[in-house]
Order: sequence, then structure tokens, then C-alpha cells
Amino acid sequence: MKRIKLKITGMKCMGCVSDVQNALSKVLGVKNINVDLGKNEATVDIEDLVKPEDLEDAINKNTNFKAHIEK
Repeated sequence: MKRIKLKITGMKCMGCVSDVQNALSKVLGVKNINVDLGKNEATVDIEDLVKPEDLEDAINKNTNFKAHIEK
């Protein structure tokens, strides 16, 4: 299990948080999602076979927000 932190731009409300959570939950192998509106970030626990880039793609392609992996 790995923990990935994503920076997300464009979130302004709890509806935005819900959109991000929904997009991430559709990635196979995601186990836990915590989206923090105040910090504009998401912390996601994933199985080892999941590529972190899949999380970025899930947000960037399926929402109006932009995400990048925080190193």
C-alpha cells in the first residue's frame, strides 16, 4: 500500500471536493481518499499495482480541476 498526495487547483466548495472524491474512487485499487479543500490537496491510499499518474488522469480528465503529484 502506498500513500500519494496530490495538489489540486480549482476547488472552491464541498461540491468540488465531492467531484474529486468521485473521480478518484473510480480508479481500481484506491483504498482511502481524503480531500482537503483548505489545503487544495488530496491524500490517497492505493494498492502497489496502481500508478500514481492514474490518479492525476482521473482528476484531470473527469473533472474541471487540475491535479499533480506532490513530491
